[in-house]
Amino acid sequence: MTLQGIDISNHQRGIPIETIPADFIICKATEGSNYADKYGRGWAERARKSGKLIGFYYYALGGDVQREVEYFANYVGNGFDDALICLDWERGVPKPGGSYNGRFYDMDYLSRLIVALQQRFRKPIVVYFMASVYNLVAPVCERLGCPMWVAQYANYNTTGYQDRPWNEGRYKCLIRQYSSSGRLPGFGSRSLDLDKFYGSREDWIRLTHPTGWEPEIVTENGEKMTECFVHVDDNHSGLNKGTLYYWNVLAGIVPLAHWDEAVALEQAHGGPLPVVHSGSGAPWVLRLLGVSDRVRYERERDQRKREEDMAKEIAKLQDMVLSNQAVSGIQIDK
Repeated sequence: MTLQGIDISNHQRGIPIETIPADFIICKATEGSNYADKYGRGWAERARKSGKLIGFYYYALGGDVQREVEYFANYVGNGFDDALICLDWERGVPKPGGSYNGRFYDMDYLSRLIVALQQRFRKPIVVYFMASVYNLVAPVCERLGCPMWVAQYANYNTTGYQDRPWNEGRYKCLIRQYSSSGRLPGFGSRSLDLDKFYGSREDWIRLTHPTGWEPEIVTENGEKMTECFVHVDDNHSGLNKGTLYYWNVLAGIVPLAHWDEAVALEQAHGGPLPVVHSGSGAPWVLRLLGVSDRVRYERERDQRKREEDMAKEIAKLQDMVLSNQAVSGIQIDK
């Protein structure tokens, strides 16, 4: 079974959400960490009330991983646990005011971004990208368990929904975007992105409410940890086979020259530390870095909040002093 639907942004303002024929609607949420689509949440709420499946996508701009992820997560907020969560991975246009991802070809960055999204949303992340970079992006998605949303068009002619889009079956994907020139009843004069989902409503719901899908950092025996050793089993993520690292949730990844350093760390710890094996098929390093990035972001965010609160209190005290001095007739430089 398959489903037909659309993905939309502010460019489709005025779209009749309730009556547009679509099994699902995926709404744009954010870009980077400074732009939020003002229509997305409202559209998603209306789509859900009209019986449609919903999703949100975020357009990555290659900035600080945790800032972009947190900005997106704050936009989605509470009340949308049933939404499919998608990452829009495009290069964009390098011009002033354009949407440009300067890290587009950096697959380590993409990996860390995916892991951070998995950690934040606790569900699989669907990754959107053009078919032209399938061989570059698909291995990352497969390694990290991400369903793929592949875009490829036969042409830019106007079209309605297609039962069998051009080149169907060529790519391993969950969703295929097959036109950016779609026309649907009730919105026939303006273009829409048309998408085909290879699954049923129940499959969609399982992706948004996964059973047993938990990207917490745990050892092979299921114990959660805040520090460990990482042995690199093969060349991946810029790491060399056979190298050894120490990971701490606050310090991040630290290279070790030999096992003697590991022994010293265990003595300081007061006992043995877990050892995880990181390889291209199970990239523990990326998961661990994702946790450290999130903790660092939260600590920096909390520190900024404390500094802002302190500045506000100081400003209030200064205003009180000035007010008292004005009442008593004494002038003071602010």
